[in-house]
Amino acid sequence: MTSRSETILATVLLLLAGAVYLPSVGGDFVYDDHRFVQLNPAVREGAALESYFLEPETQTADRSFHGLYRPLRTLSYRAVHLLSPDAPAQRVASLLLHLLNGWLVWRLLRFVLGPRQGGGALLGALAFVLHPLATESVAFISSRGDLLAMTGMLGAVLLYLRPGRPARLASLAIFLLALCSKESAVVLPGLLVLVDGFIEGPGRIRGRWRAYAQYGQVLLLWLAMRYLALGSGAFGQDGGLGLPGGELLASVFSSGVYYTAATTLPWWLTFELDLAASAGLATSGFFLAAALLFVAGRLRALARPATLAILWFPVALIPVTLFQFVFPLKVEIANRFAYPALVSFAMLLAFAATRRKTAFALAMIVLAAFVPLTVARAGVFKDERSLWTDVLETQPGHSRALYGLGVADLKAGEFSLARERLRRAALANPRNPRLAVHLATACRELASRQARSSPEYRRYVLETQSAYQAAVNLWAGGFPGGREHFRSVALEAAWWSMLAGDSNCVIADVEILLEADGALRPQEATFRHIEEISRFLDAILRSDLSEFLALEVEALRKGVKR
Repeated sequence: MTSRSETILATVLLLLAGAVYLPSVGGDFVYDDHRFVQLNPAVREGAALESYFLEPETQTADRSFHGLYRPLRTLSYRAVHLLSPDAPAQRVASLLLHLLNGWLVWRLLRFVLGPRQGGGALLGALAFVLHPLATESVAFISSRGDLLAMTGMLGAVLLYLRPGRPARLASLAIFLLALCSKESAVVLPGLLVLVDGFIEGPGRIRGRWRAYAQYGQVLLLWLAMRYLALGSGAFGQDGGLGLPGGELLASVFSSGVYYTAATTLPWWLTFELDLAASAGLATSGFFLAAALLFVAGRLRALARPATLAILWFPVALIPVTLFQFVFPLKVEIANRFAYPALVSFAMLLAFAATRRKTAFALAMIVLAAFVPLTVARAGVFKDERSLWTDVLETQPGHSRALYGLGVADLKAGEFSLARERLRRAALANPRNPRLAVHLATACRELASRQARSSPEYRRYVLETQSAYQAAVNLWAGGFPGGREHFRSVALEAAWWSMLAGDSNCVIADVEILLEADGALRPQEATFRHIEEISRFLDAILRSDLSEFLALEVEALRKGVKR
């Protein structure tokens, strides 16, 4: 049993270790936080409880859930929003969850190492809390699902180890909650097999098949819930990376190399890394996996905690490696994906610290080295500009980073810099209509600041028209995200085509506008643009379209009055 004083000491030290994340606590919403949290009506205004589980649209503001089923994550955002709608409240909630996970890791390490190795267990838990690789899960609000799933997995393991039916039922219930937080929790049955093998070896595993079957039944229940909510999209994120089998296998083994390196040498981390998978890297990943299995087998009789730690690592990564063939993801590499695997590092460090005094001293040095690294990484997530600047320092042509910085420049009124960055982002990723709209906004603002007789004005008008036209064509071609802006952007495209003197594009955009679903924004600029486009259409003898636009204006004005 753990003494009360030891529990208090561990809790206090873990809370103090959490101070390394303070640079991020006062930060703003960044990147996906806007659609998952800040602008999400289900978070801001709330919804019926069953809606979070049955309507996947509640997960995002733009309804583009792409195969995600994480209702408990969204509910956690809503719960925190009721206390405070600001980003710091969400960041504090994530930090507290991480510290809770560190405390649960400490309890697990106490079991693995034995009650007489409290110092080693505490070092391992502190390594988990302080590890720079955990920063993305803690400081990136959108990664709340990783934290909640980890809480559920660790809690389910600890309850599984306790005798009695109530503990088993509680473990099963927590497992279901973990699955509803993020699909990474599917590996729990595999982790339980590892823990049973650690306790008594293969004999215990063979005798526990009924217990494993109960967790399998929970998995089936969760899959049924996913299918009920997502339908045919329940098994993956829109085809994932879209790679053929051989390239996907190379990507899986290459990502294994990355996660191993990021866990053991975490001083070069960055956000949203674009991994260039290669045959050489994939081969290294294959041999690395084989080496881990070989070493784990050799250590089974001599150092069972080390065997458990080594095997925990690849099993915890199965959802983002081997399961890519079943539940394909749209992101190849993300530091937050490795969050469950950090328990492996904590176990190895804790075990090594209990073997020799020199190892204990080295473990302390490792923890001390983690502190400045994690403080620096936490500061990266403070706002959009710091986040994407960090990415561009290591990946100068990263399209998402250029996009993110371009939007930040727009908000700051730095339109020339925004145009340059957004143009580079659009060249790297021409399939994003929202990026094109932001580029059009930057060019539009620059045009408004030029004399109408100047060549610069003409250039910016043409660039604005081209960017709006690109967005309209993508949405007309079926691009799903952001379609609530489709009609308004089609109107802008028609108006700027009119300024550019391109009558064919004006006609095409107006026809798209009249046929598209959705609503225009009832504001004076909308009425003014429609009236000017109508006069242009009359001048080029397309009064049939101008008549339809007149009906559109009439309906829109009635809508305003209501």
